[in-house]
Amino acid sequence: MLIWAGKGIWAFVIPIFFWLIGGALLGEPKGTVIGSLVGGGLIWYFGRRINEDDDNQHTLFFIPMQWSGLALGLLLAFGSAT
Repeated sequence: MLIWAGKGIWAFVIPIFFWLIGGALLGEPKGTVIGSLVGGGLIWYFGRRINEDDDNQHTLFFIPMQWSGLALGLLLAFGSAT
């Protein structure tokens, strides 16, 4: 079960999407590692921007969007590399 507020669901969707696309385009493990790091980085950047500009908090599992997206991206990258 996912718990999110605002646009926090994107912190889950985007890193996994880039992980899948990177694996399809560049192959495993290189493509999945690059894709997940790009997806996590994008979520960190956009999460930081929208949480600064907006009065609402955008969270995934009560963690601000930028940190949960970055953590998921790193988790996918390390999982793919091993």
